[in-house]
Amino acid sequence: MSRLTRLLLNLTDEPGAALRFRIFCRVLQLVVCANALTVYFVSHSVPRVIISTLGTSLLLQVAYFGSVLILVWRAKCNRRAVERTGKRTSDSDYS
Repeated sequence: MSRLTRLLLNLTDEPGAALRFRIFCRVLQLVVCANALTVYFVSHSVPRVIISTLGTSLLLQVAYFGSVLILVWRAKCNRRAVERTGKRTSDSDYS
């Protein structure tokens, strides 16, 4: 298992840290269907529904990917902070 995969698994084990993949898929389907129905009832145009649906799903996936990147970045910063404080305490022990 790669280092990034282990990090992502650790992040999603924390309660409220990230959306589970199943929940993300359900929310994505719900939003896309609601958007498609709304656009169709307002415009009565199938091409607009297709374009709007593709745009909505793309934006939601980009947002999810961005949130995962932010979680990875935060975990990395937290790990560095812990390592620094650990080094500081070990350095002070030798003084």
